[in-house]
Amino acid sequence: MFAVACITLVLLLARQQPPPAPAPQPADRNRTAAPSQDELEREFQRSLSGVALVGTFRMIGKGLNRDETRLSEPIDERYVISEVSKIVDDSWMIKARIQYADRDVEVPVVVRVAWAGDTPVITLDNVSIPLVGTYSARVMIYRGFYSGCWFGAGYGGIMSGQIMPLNSPPGEPAPSSTKTPEATPTRSDPPAKPADPTPQTPTPQPKQ
Repeated sequence: MFAVACITLVLLLARQQPPPAPAPQPADRNRTAAPSQDELEREFQRSLSGVALVGTFRMIGKGLNRDETRLSEPIDERYVISEVSKIVDDSWMIKARIQYADRDVEVPVVVRVAWAGDTPVITLDNVSIPLVGTYSARVMIYRGFYSGCWFGAGYGGIMSGQIMPLNSPPGEPAPSSTKTPEATPTRSDPPAKPADPTPQTPTPQPKQ
């Protein structure tokens, strides 16, 4: 009887012991460390130098000779970026070539670069761009593409396209690891409505 009681006590004590801790899993040797902020910024600077942003934009707002509450049809755009450099903290300077009418100038534009994780977002808040105008914008750069929104005085729109090395054949995007460069979204004022009542395709001044 005493032996039965001892066995019962041992079983009860065994049930009260906590389960063994799971064995530690071996580290995933295939997992690469996330890039540092310095590495992200170096890649952003590298990928934004000597490129053209080639794509389209769509507008909404004044001076379009159309329903001004709806986006226009896509309009071709092209920005040529010669160089990008960090000033301090999140302030960067982008040297962009602006070509329209009889003008052909390279303008340095100071922008703020915000980061969504490892993805840079070119940010302008009422930035005055010489010979072009004053604009606000949010443009995301990722893996050889750009996409975002821009706003001027009483009008604005969306933009997207590819980031192309200046010496690359058509259709070949800029090389990139996780992100890619971006150009300053700049558009000159949209044209006034023509006197001819016949609907015409809007031709806003080129951006950089």
